[in-house]
Amino acid sequence: MTRANNAQFRSYLKQSGRSTRAADRCINRLAEFTTWLQSDPAAATSRDLHEFVAHIEKERSPNTHLWALAYYFDFVGDNELAAEARRYRSERIEPKRVALVELIGLAPDLVAALRADGITHTDQLLALARNPEALSDAAARNALPPDGLEDAIEMSRFTQIRGVAGTRARLYRDCVGTLGELASLRPHQLITAAELYLAERETDWIPPSPAEAAFTVDQARRISRSQ
Repeated sequence: MTRANNAQFRSYLKQSGRSTRAADRCINRLAEFTTWLQSDPAAATSRDLHEFVAHIEKERSPNTHLWALAYYFDFVGDNELAAEARRYRSERIEPKRVALVELIGLAPDLVAALRADGITHTDQLLALARNPEALSDAAARNALPPDGLEDAIEMSRFTQIRGVAGTRARLYRDCVGTLGELASLRPHQLITAAELYLAERETDWIPPSPAEAAFTVDQARRISRSQ
């Protein structure tokens, strides 16, 4: 990439909410790909991506490279390669547990009550939700409000999608509703729902890109089928 293109890519990353440190890491990983490819990364093919991943995996995890390249392919408008990079990455990492305190919009009293019952992460709450009797007992024992508990559980379900944590979980919960409803959408419908929701609120959140929306809907469908 030329210096000018690097500057444009950095600007894109900043507009997408990435920190300066994350943008630096992203550009460095792209530079590694460019050096290996020895040509313009915007002209990369699916085979190039596959072979680069195999090359990196000889010595280390390619997860941060795939993370960076997904953003780069978003930037140049190659939605198919962006989705492929995210898919490769999703196959190589375990879902991240998200602390309940990181879920936006949950009542502090609810989070505190769940913590007192030993439930501090989304995976713990989802395990509880899969046992209706235990869930009912916990709700009664801690006087958990039904609406708040349902909100916490549904947001936890969204975090099963790789890359979805506090901000995105709240966005999808509010503009779509449930993981099942998300799975029923087409990617462009998710983007439209997010855009309509954000247009009514003063926030610097952004809707998902086409590649992110396609990945998110695909993951929601996979998760819904497995449950």
